[in-house]
Amino acid sequence: MVKKILVVSDTHEQFEILSQIVSQESDSDLIIHSGDFANVNSWDDSSQETAISTFERTINILKTLQKPIIC
Repeated sequence: MVKKILVVSDTHEQFEILSQIVSQESDSDLIIHSGDFANVNSWDDSSQETAISTFERTINILKTLQKPIIC
């Protein structure tokens, strides 16, 4: 059986675009996000919090497909 894998990267907080892609590719069997979720230029405390929040928001969008996710 052929499996369909959705691979995304460099989404940089573009949540609307990511949501559209996920909707269009809802028949994917596996999702891989290969990095660059956030627009973070330094790693001070506030940037880390932003990155974590962005990661959580991205994962929540990907979870709508109810498929395995690799990040």
